[in-house]
Amino acid sequence: MKRLSVLAAAALVLFSCGTDEQSPEAQATLKVALGAQTVSAAHSSIEGSVECNADWTVSLENTSWAVVEQSSSRAGKGGTFTVSFDPNNSDSERKGTVVVKSGKLEKKVQFTQGSRSGFFSPATLTLYGTASGSVAFDAPASWTATVTAGEEWLTLSTASGNKGASTLSCVAKDENPNQARREATVRLRINGGVLDLSVVQAAKGEEPPVPGPGETDGQTYGFFGIDGANYILGEGGWNQSSRVVLSDGGRQYILMNRAATELICVLDYNPSAAVGSVQQVQVVRMNKTAALHNRLYQVQVSENTDTYLKLRNSESIYFIIQK
Repeated sequence: MKRLSVLAAAALVLFSCGTDEQSPEAQATLKVALGAQTVSAAHSSIEGSVECNADWTVSLENTSWAVVEQSSSRAGKGGTFTVSFDPNNSDSERKGTVVVKSGKLEKKVQFTQGSRSGFFSPATLTLYGTASGSVAFDAPASWTATVTAGEEWLTLSTASGNKGASTLSCVAKDENPNQARREATVRLRINGGVLDLSVVQAAKGEEPPVPGPGETDGQTYGFFGIDGANYILGEGGWNQSSRVVLSDGGRQYILMNRAATELICVLDYNPSAAVGSVQQVQVVRMNKTAALHNRLYQVQVSENTDTYLKLRNSESIYFIIQK
C-alpha cells in the first residue's frame, strides 16, 4: 500500500512539471495595430504598434512597393514599426499586408493606399475658355506644383500650400483655337514623391454642361462668372433664390451666396427670349455696405428651356437663370 502511494506521488510530480513547461506558450500574447488602415495617394508612411510578451519581427507580404522598419522594441513588451512607400501616382488603389511574428504566434494586418484619381476632386480638371478652374484635396504635408506639360497654354494661379484642406488653381493663357481639346499635366510634389493632375481645355466653341436642379451634391448653380467668381445656390437649391417682376415689366433675379454676405442681382432679362437673340442685362453684386460690381452685359440666349434660361456674352461669361 505504501509503495502505491510513492508511485502516485511521483506521477503527480511529473504531471506538474509538464504543465509548468507548457505555461509560457499557453500565456503568449500578440496584438498588432496600425495608425491608419486606409490612407490617401499622397501619404508616404503608416505607423504601427505591437504588444507582446516575447521577441518579435515584422515584414511585408506581397507588398513590393513598400518597406517596413522596426522603429523601437522593448524586450518582451512589443514596440513600434513604420511602413514607408511613395505617393501612389496611379489610378488604382493598392493594398499591402504587414506580418508580425512572436514565437509561434503570427498576426497579419492589411492596409490600403488610395489612387491618384481618388485624391484630386475632380480627378481631371476641365477648363472652358480662359475661366479659371481648381481642384480640391486633403494634403498630408506641405506641397508645391508645377506645369510639366502644356506650359505653353496653362499657368498656375496657386502653386503651393500647407498641410490640410488645399486648393490648386490654374487658368488657360488664351482661348483654345483648335477644334480638339488641349491637354496639360500639373505635377504635385508632396512627401518626397509626385502626383500628376490631368488638365484639359475644352475645344473651340465647346461649352460646359448645364447643371440642373438637384445636381452638384444637392446644390444648383444659379449663375456663373462674375469677375471670375462662381456663385452657387445654398443647400435649399433653387428655393434660395427669388424673382421679382418690376412695375415696368422687367425682371430681377436675386441670389445669396452660401456665406450670406453678398447679394447678386440680374436685372432686365426676358424669360421668353428666343435662342440666338441678343439682350442687355445688368448685373449687380453687393455686400452690406457697398456695390462691389455693377456692369451691363451684352448677352446672347444660348438655351431656353422650361426650367432655366442660359445667357452668354462674348467674354465667355454666362448666367443660368431659374424660371
